Amino acid sequence: MPPNATHGPEPLRGGQQALSGPGPDRFRDQQWPMFLMGQVDRPIRVALVTQDAHLRLAVTQELLADGRTDLIGHATGVREGRRLINSRDIDVLMVDLHLSDGTGFQVLEYIKQTRPMMEVIVVSSCDDEDHVLRAFRSGANGFLLKSSWFGSHVEAVLQVVNGGAVVTPSLLRRLVRRLRASAGTEAFANSELPAERDTLSEREKDVLRMLAKGMTSAQVAIQLSIGEQTVNSHVRSIYRKLKVHTRAQAVVMASNFGVL
Repeated sequence: MPPNATHGPEPLRGGQQALSGPGPDRFRDQQWPMFLMGQVDRPIRVALVTQDAHLRLAVTQELLADGRTDLIGHATGVREGRRLINSRDIDVLMVDLHLSDGTGFQVLEYIKQTRPMMEVIVVSSCDDEDHVLRAFRSGANGFLLKSSWFGSHVEAVLQVVNGGAVVTPSLLRRLVRRLRASAGTEAFANSELPAERDTLSEREKDVLRMLAKGMTSAQVAIQLSIGEQTVNSHVRSIYRKLKVHTRAQAVVMASNFGVL
């Protein structure tokens, strides 16, 4: 396609003939706890933003072959990615840092402003530690290196959507060394819950409780009879008060200190 050509985000469906694989029966005997998100009858909805055809093929084949996940859309750039985010109900977004019309950081910032409860995994060939830390500060809960990630993309998705984080092991080791070198600095000086926790409103606590149950912003809005943008405003306020960047961090911190 010519560089100036445009096209919209491409929807995908789990039933594509070209990507036939094991069906849901494969998971009937699999030991996957029922209390975790990612069930065959309620698969995790994943979208991918990348211009890398090889990455797209690998992720698509893996996610559509596992009954716990479903790839529902694909975009190649920032503008397409924004349209995809606005048009689909996405649980986890996988995003490349190098896109056709910008960077993955622009997508991360857009998510922070418009869909703060969305989980994000960066998949990139860039192993610069500053870029990795910037991605985490921007709200990502995963960073996978294309050249060094030998695990399953499905397991990475399930990890983050259930409150965890995922990092390519070789990269994680480098980050650990960097953190050790900074021991005793401000990065390790403040491990307590910010005092702003006491200012959480009752409505914000209600939203937090629903986040802890794995509800989406749309579901929270329906439950509380408010608009989805109002829910997102509450979430941003919660993040600011708790000094966190993701839903999982907010829920864990609030639970550990008895806020919920």
